[in-house]
Amino acid sequence: MNVKVFYVLRYTLVEEGQARLFAEPLPTPKGYAICGALTNAGADVFFRYWGVQYSFVGFQHIQGNSRFLLGKFAKLKKVDLGEYEPGDIKSDSHDNWIPLNCLIDCESQHILIEKKVSFADIGSIMSIMSFGLNRIISDKYNCKVFIKGITNKHLFWNIVDESERIYALELKLLSPNLLDANLTARASLAALKMLFTQDTITITLKNDAGNLSVPVQPTNDYIDYISEGEGEWKIVRMLQGVKRKFYSRDSIKTIDVPPSNGSSNEVSPDSMASVLIDILNKSRDEDG
Repeated sequence: MNVKVFYVLRYTLVEEGQARLFAEPLPTPKGYAICGALTNAGADVFFRYWGVQYSFVGFQHIQGNSRFLLGKFAKLKKVDLGEYEPGDIKSDSHDNWIPLNCLIDCESQHILIEKKVSFADIGSIMSIMSFGLNRIISDKYNCKVFIKGITNKHLFWNIVDESERIYALELKLLSPNLLDANLTARASLAALKMLFTQDTITITLKNDAGNLSVPVQPTNDYIDYISEGEGEWKIVRMLQGVKRKFYSRDSIKTIDVPPSNGSSNEVSPDSMASVLIDILNKSRDEDG
């Protein structure tokens, strides 16, 4: 059975401080802004990122369920094929689109995106998708889109506990998304946003001697906040004489989705939605 692996991501919509004249109000729930932009475009959405063409292809709501949006996120690669002609081989360039199955939950603001090594690493995928969505979202709704991974918060503390020395810790936190997340972190970030109207906050702590202290509190509040897809962390530590960097994106959660009945390659939209709902319910039970 050819099981497909999907990353679990979350998108955050952060309203801009400077309002645009013709911007529309965000829908309720606000997560539907992405769904509306992708489906109301009337056609597939194309954009270029660092000279490479990408596209959001065929995004439509699952039949009978407007909460979920299904489509493909694709990357164009050119392939040169040698074609035989009498007395010669001619090189002919062809389009080769690499697709990733993608499910968007408009209510919880989560994304399932297929893992495929031939496409890109997950850090690049999140950056590219954020860039593409902002091309169609920012002007329409006067907000920015950020995509981050749902991460394993226990990995961070395992790294801290095992470290012989810690040289640096960087926490990058998105401004509050006004959904359920860590309330302590959310309240303090909300207060700062009232003053500075920032999109993100980056906290960088360093100790060149490797004696950086990482207290459980308040650090844990922010690691919890990041683990819910609201930012990212980086830590530089030494273990057994080896100095190394670790990133939160290395611990993004993945899930396995079995293929549809009678298919060796395709997964059904209902299966993807069901697996995601199970993940969200399990997460709520653990938090509770």
